[in-house]
Amino acid sequence: MTNLQNRLSHYQDKNVIFTDFFDTLVHRNVHPNYSLRLWAKLMVRELALDINPAELFQIRQDTLSYLSKKSNRNSLEVNYDLVIKEVHSRLQHNNFLSNLDFNTFQSIFEWADTNSEISVQFKNSKLIEKLYSLKDKGYTIYLLSDFHLSKDIIENILEYHNFKNLFSDIFISCDEGYCKENGSLYKHVLERMSLDSSQVLMIGDNKTSDVLKAEKNGISAIHL
Repeated sequence: MTNLQNRLSHYQDKNVIFTDFFDTLVHRNVHPNYSLRLWAKLMVRELALDINPAELFQIRQDTLSYLSKKSNRNSLEVNYDLVIKEVHSRLQHNNFLSNLDFNTFQSIFEWADTNSEISVQFKNSKLIEKLYSLKDKGYTIYLLSDFHLSKDIIENILEYHNFKNLFSDIFISCDEGYCKENGSLYKHVLERMSLDSSQVLMIGDNKTSDVLKAEKNGISAIHL
């Protein structure tokens, strides 16, 4: 964190921090798809589905691709609730589900997503500690993430890791309908929170999404 401290010293004029989530504040010890495959295993077990977890994983991947094309949106911008509804519909259509009501299905779907993610994550304690010290100094901190899970799920994960109160607000691509990957989420958050880009510093691990796209929106950025 000493290197980060030195780099932050060059941005004394900032009072707002945007930070990425995955591979910045939390890390996985597996490939990202592993958590989705684990989700499929949990779903099959909890719902006693007559389907192979690999097939369910593929149904979810196909669903995301279908909804992305249908809405003409980046897959990162596809609404999480719509994914759940479409997966539920496909399972019913193929007779993999009994007469399970949608609300119960949605609850188990979200539970499986939360637990599959938590089980493969560990937090970047040093960076989180540094951000808390900046918050104590008066910085306002927002979380911006390109991800397929909703804000509610991310909040559950943050509560598990015990740093939810670090953030003044949380913006997830699948909820907002905008993403960092194409730069639209930055413009959206700046407008929504009435922020001047010159106030803001972005911190993240992805050179394109967290640095170049931020800078295109007038935001200074630190690449971790």
